[in-house]
Amino acid sequence: DYDYDWLFDPSGLVSFEGQPIGDAELGKFRWYLENHPHLTALYLNRTRITDAGLRHLLRLRNLRFLDLSETAVTDEGRRWLLERMPDLRIDK
Repeated sequence: DYDYDWLFDPSGLVSFEGQPIGDAELGKFRWYLENHPHLTALYLNRTRITDAGLRHLLRLRNLRFLDLSETAVTDEGRRWLLERMPDLRIDK
């Protein structure tokens, strides 16, 4: 297990950039992300996230920016997420 406390910024930004996490690990952080009072930006760039992990983000209603660059998330996965979260901006 990893200690990710340093990743959680009270300003509304959460960064997993370059961390060794994939879909299952993202699922473990889902409760925290869903209950983060100010989460607006999430950096998942350079992680092992795939299209399957995007389902963990659906309840993040305040999320406005998502960085998925250098991940295995496909254009189809991005479209699927944007259909469900139209206010979201995704960097790929």
